[in-house]
Amino acid sequence: MGLLNSLTVAGISRELDVCALRHEAYSANIANANVQGYERLEVVKSSATDAVGAGAAGKVISTHESVRLDQELAKLSKNALRYETLLTAYQQTAGILDLAIKDGRGGA
Repeated sequence: MGLLNSLTVAGISRELDVCALRHEAYSANIANANVQGYERLEVVKSSATDAVGAGAAGKVISTHESVRLDQELAKLSKNALRYETLLTAYQQTAGILDLAIKDGRGGA
């Protein structure tokens, strides 16, 4: 069970990192939506990133497309919801691990 929880925490943590990176890219796209020649940014995950124990969460690339503000706002909202969901899962997993460390006892 310890290995499974460790992998779960690592996976959730990595996905939180990807969400944070996406948030930065979407925010930059929104901020630069009216800048002539600006190309929208997107976060991609390589197949190595999907593997357990992989390093970087992802990387930001230019899509060579212009920004559509409505789509960027929708993506930002969806990403924020995903981040909140992952954060809740992370907190619940950490709570289970804390309980296991305390051997099921409620106190310290």
